[in-house]
Amino acid sequence: IPVYSPEADGNGVVILAEQTVGGFTATTIRADDPGALFRWLDDEGFAIDSSETARLSPLIDDGWVFTAMKSDSTLVMPLGGWDANVNPIEFQWPGDVVEVPLGVLQINAQSRLPMTFFVVDEHRSKLADFSTAYANRISRSEATAIHDLYPGFQGYLEEGDFLTRLDKTFFAGDPMSGKYSIEWAASDEEFRRGGTNSWVFRSGWNESWLAWVLVFSGILAAFRWGLGLAARRVRSLVRPR
Repeated sequence: IPVYSPEADGNGVVILAEQTVGGFTATTIRADDPGALFRWLDDEGFAIDSSETARLSPLIDDGWVFTAMKSDSTLVMPLGGWDANVNPIEFQWPGDVVEVPLGVLQINAQSRLPMTFFVVDEHRSKLADFSTAYANRISRSEATAIHDLYPGFQGYLEEGDFLTRLDKTFFAGDPMSGKYSIEWAASDEEFRRGGTNSWVFRSGWNESWLAWVLVFSGILAAFRWGLGLAARRVRSLVRPR
């Protein structure tokens, strides 16, 4: 989704991009005033309550950009309804830092919210309060095996890349506020937690589960996002290039 073709809508919201992506209409927006953004969301049919506005307001004040996505109203409902997995969607933007806005993610939380980051970078990565389940520099044979099993990862995970898996489960009552930044670890020591075999995909969750794959290699970030509505699983891929 290209994000830099600004166009003001006259109501305090700047529309950066607007297009159809698969079965979704996607509008990338920015606003200087939280009230303007919330009015826009309401006018466009997005449900947002007072607790969500409180979580989003600090990000709006900090100049964050948002992409609002909804199902294309012209599409016929598929067999089994709309609760189904969708193909990943990739976002790209200039930047060399990825911050995790925990307050926004709390919107998805129920009694517990397992959260996983798969970070692909030049070095091993860390995230405050998250445990490391897997840290490995990808060898030639590993890259070949990964591409054979998961062809969609070609171009995102290559020989020489360092892959780190970071896990944390948030429970009801745990504080989820502020922003976490993903950083390089103190060393590139490799590590694999026992039982960490299926480290790319999971299935069968009956609860909220969030996971991202973040790929860094320069000053352009890309965010690849897929949402499984039935189990509320999110798989994402992020690459600065």
